[in-house]
Amino acid sequence: MRIIIDVYNLDSYSDAFFVTDDETFIEARELILKFKREEKAIKTIVVTSHPYSNWFYDLENESQISVEHVLPSKILKQKFVNVDLDKDLKENDIIFLNLINDTIEPTEISIINKFIGPFLLNSKKIIEELYEITNYVSNAPKQFLDSKYLTKKWSKYLQTNEVNSPLVNSLLNNIRDLDKDFCKVINKLVYMSNSKILLRDFLHDEMAYLVSKLSCSASDIAIFFTDTRFNISFNEQYEVKIESFFKNLFQEEINEFFNEKNGYKATIKAFLRQAKSISTEEKEFIYSNYANKIDYEVEEKIRSLIKPELLSPPEIENLPLHSQIDIWQKWAVDSFIPFKFYLDEFPNNEDISLVEKYANVYSDWLFKSYNDIIQTGLKTNYNITNIIHDELSSSSIIWLIIDGLPAAYTETLNSILKSHGINKVQQDYNFAAVPTITEIGIPTQLSGKFPESEDYTTNMAEALKLAFNSKKVVFKNSIKHFGEALESDFDLCCLHWHEIDEFMHKEDNNIETRRIEEIKRLLNSRIKQIANIIKSSTDKRIKLIVSTDHGSTKCLTQGLNIKNSSLLEACRNNPKERCVEITGNLSKVNLDENEIYYLKKEDTLNTKDWVIAKGYRYFGRFDYGYRHGGLTPEETIVPFLICEVSKNEIMPIKIIFGGLVDLQLGYTETIKMLIRNDNDAVVVIEEIKIHEDQNFNINITQKLQPMSSKTFEGNIKIPKNIIIDNRKAKLKVLVNYFVFGEKQQVTSIIEVPIKKSVNENLDNLFN
Repeated sequence: MRIIIDVYNLDSYSDAFFVTDDETFIEARELILKFKREEKAIKTIVVTSHPYSNWFYDLENESQISVEHVLPSKILKQKFVNVDLDKDLKENDIIFLNLINDTIEPTEISIINKFIGPFLLNSKKIIEELYEITNYVSNAPKQFLDSKYLTKKWSKYLQTNEVNSPLVNSLLNNIRDLDKDFCKVINKLVYMSNSKILLRDFLHDEMAYLVSKLSCSASDIAIFFTDTRFNISFNEQYEVKIESFFKNLFQEEINEFFNEKNGYKATIKAFLRQAKSISTEEKEFIYSNYANKIDYEVEEKIRSLIKPELLSPPEIENLPLHSQIDIWQKWAVDSFIPFKFYLDEFPNNEDISLVEKYANVYSDWLFKSYNDIIQTGLKTNYNITNIIHDELSSSSIIWLIIDGLPAAYTETLNSILKSHGINKVQQDYNFAAVPTITEIGIPTQLSGKFPESEDYTTNMAEALKLAFNSKKVVFKNSIKHFGEALESDFDLCCLHWHEIDEFMHKEDNNIETRRIEEIKRLLNSRIKQIANIIKSSTDKRIKLIVSTDHGSTKCLTQGLNIKNSSLLEACRNNPKERCVEITGNLSKVNLDENEIYYLKKEDTLNTKDWVIAKGYRYFGRFDYGYRHGGLTPEETIVPFLICEVSKNEIMPIKIIFGGLVDLQLGYTETIKMLIRNDNDAVVVIEEIKIHEDQNFNINITQKLQPMSSKTFEGNIKIPKNIIIDNRKAKLKVLVNYFVFGEKQQVTSIIEVPIKKSVNENLDNLFN
């Protein structure tokens, strides 16, 4: 007869008698008495609660009755045969920490490493140790605080750090006692200690508290923390406060930055927010003192504050057209456009004069060459539909047309794409349709046709459908419908986005920060939305194509407006124009070609003639915002990007044995496997196979969200002739799954625990 004492409810039982109260206890004792008298087999008795678990001690030595205690420690010893359990582990500790279902070995080091952290085990400088242990206590999880086992280990390991210093030992005593408020103060103090200015400010506020807690003098405390500089991990909460502190300091005296050299990223950010520009020497100072703090965001800010070099226009005489195009675009993107946008923020008359002179050289070339360029289709927005047709053969496409995105912000866009995992980017530049206005620029891109074409239409949705009539096409130009469009079933989803164009038209006095800051915010919100859709798509591969209709120009000097009164009158209702359609009475006006370019429809393939202001002249009144319509480099040379998530970034899924019960050879058993997705994208599991059991095959379609795991289970029959090593068998698991619309396969070896056979010695002999 079996009596099983299982107060931890570690196993399940069928056809057993359960002792749960006084009544069932009495009945159980009657069953035992009956068994002793008649020696007839009866049900197994299972006891699962106190105090009844202690009321069968008198039967421990009965020959006919076995009293079995099901204990967490026994299960761990069976699971980890060659591992010595930590002697301090009590049965309740094993249950509280759920070690039975865990994969870690139940040793002191393994448990501390998982539930507290490796920092407690690794010897470091005392200041580094102080930062890590106070950081842990400041945010200690409830499981740690409620576990006597873990807090005992905490105290034990902190005692090993005691040194011959009353101040340090006093610090450790307060930390050992898990004084959360004290630890918060010390943690912040250590983090701030890399800067003498910050440290002095913080100690001023907390010194009275520290003296009372540590029973040390203020000078001893100040000396200890003044000499504690070290490389600490990034703490976002502290960095925000540090940035605010230095922002106020640099507002009063920006040169304080060059005395600091403290190594906080927040210090650079505070400086960059206050700086109007950066010299070459200042740039070298930042790179030499803050090298490991410079990420793409800081890099981009530094770049925007350094005055770019303005190169002279290139020599292109006698070169073929395609070479002229490449040379002009490289000159504009590398030199002229960055310089012009810098000049927009920090103008000076000498540079303005030179920029206008160079812009006119480029514009004269474009005016003369434009017809040849669009007829050949070399690097023009007219050719985008052909490129998309080619890409659609292997992918679905999201086409984002960012209205009015200047080439000056291409690197910013590139960085934001990569920050959201869209890390494979083909970056190029095109010529915009002339004149550079939306009503011409967008329909020509969507249709791939010139305005003079018979089937050309200004209806944007219709133009896109005509260009891709055999595909499932979606077009939206309202932000509130973008989400709906992105989640629909499409071959091509085109989004026409206006926000950046609307922002660029604002005058400077209506903008609180630098324009680049708002551009980054807008780009980040839209790219994040699109990146999430690309990463969550598992049934199709999606690429992102980004284009724009035109760039932007700021007219830098008042008084450069067009003098022709007829042209001014034509723009009276909209005084911020740089181009005018020649219709009606304007057809008879005498045009001064020193002020304008006269674009004849036969040269531009438009339906009307246009007049465009030369250089940075304008029709109507002067303003401090950005405009379109001209022939300058920053208006006519626009970014074009083809982007996707790089295949190299796909992480293979991980397969881990997740069962608790040991498996028996030759019998059908349930096996559990934990599958983990370490990708920043959704994965769909399609099929799971195990080589050792050809009949094991789980056909499923289940999604694993990014950075998540899920348990899968099925029935397996492990063959008796499998090799057993240390009571474990190795199984070869194959999983087929989809990520980014492409099928992937991973094979992994998992070890599963095997039950001890009754005839194990005999089996081993014959094997």
